[in-house]
Order: sequence, then structure tokens, then C-alpha cells
Amino acid sequence: MSQILKLTSELVVTNVDKSVDFYVNILGFQKLEGDSHFTRIKAGASEIMLMLKSDFDQELPSLNRPQNSGLSLLVVEIKFIEEFYEKIKNIVTIHRPLQLTDYCTQEFTISDPDGYLIQFSQRSERIIKNGGHQLQSSKHRS
Repeated sequence: MSQILKLTSELVVTNVDKSVDFYVNILGFQKLEGDSHFTRIKAGASEIMLMLKSDFDQELPSLNRPQNSGLSLLVVEIKFIEEFYEKIKNIVTIHRPLQLTDYCTQEFTISDPDGYLIQFSQRSERIIKNGGHQLQSSKHRS
């Protein structure tokens, strides 16, 4: 019987070096191997492959799809989310600020240089305060 061993995301990007810089220097990933056409990066047990769009188009020309034509969201579980949010909030595009959800998580959503959405999430059993103000609560899962 077949068994799934691992799921790894491969993001098709317009500039691998720019994406590596973003994921390594801003988000804290580690570069495993690669070049300006294809690179593997890692954080914890999670791995992402970054592939140059022009190379992808040559490998699968029948798709002929625009960049990010499907909607997806990378969800990253993280510790110390408030500290991380404060560190990056002024250097990334924030699509949803840090907030407490009704399903007991703190979350915020950003995008990478190619527009891929990345949601950071931390489980929380208590009401979290940020700068003396209760975080805005979300009534739905985004």
C-alpha cells in the first residue's frame, strides 16, 4: 500500500535570488542548496523549493498559466509570534495584521516577493495582549 511520506511546496518565482533573500534574511529559512534557477530552503521540518518561472514554463509548457493563477496559502506554525511580527511588520507586505482568532490562534498574513500568501500562526489558550491593547479578534478563518 502506498503511503505519503512528506509534502514539500515548490513555488514558481520570477527571481530565485530575490526569493531566497526574502525567505532566508527576513523569514529565517536556511538555504540548503541551489542556484539562480532552482533552490531548496528549509525552516524546522519544513522545506520549500523555489523554481524560476521561465524554467517551469519550459518544463510544462502545456499549462500556460499566469503566475499565481491558483489560490493558495502557506501556513507556518511559529513560536513567539508577537516578537516575530514586530521584527518583520515594517519590511514586508502585511495583508492581515496580527490578531486573535475565535479558534484560539494568533495569526497574521503577509506575501512574498511573488505574491504568495504566507500565514503565520501560533496556538494560544489565553487572551493575548499586544502593547496593552487586546488584539483584534477574527470571527472567521482566513
